[in-house]
Amino acid sequence: ECIQLPSALSFSNESGFELYPNPASSIINIIQPFEESCIYSIMDIRGIKIKEGRLEIGSKLLDISDLSDGVYVIKLSFEKQKPRAAKFIKSTY
Repeated sequence: ECIQLPSALSFSNESGFELYPNPASSIINIIQPFEESCIYSIMDIRGIKIKEGRLEIGSKLLDISDLSDGVYVIKLSFEKQKPRAAKFIKSTY
């Protein structure tokens, strides 16, 4: 049985930030247009936090080469806004 996942564009429309490429093998680019920096958390599909860091205003390249292949959620947490999240796929193929 196949599960169809939305594309990166539909994630960006829902989350308010862009994340590409999706799927990605080693680097993801996040463009967050909000007027404040935030904390990012990358979680696996079980909800376990794998990685965390600070994301400044504008674009940011995140190294995901240390992640295993799979589906992940990246959550952006802001001081003055509600959290935003998007799914991405890590694939080395």
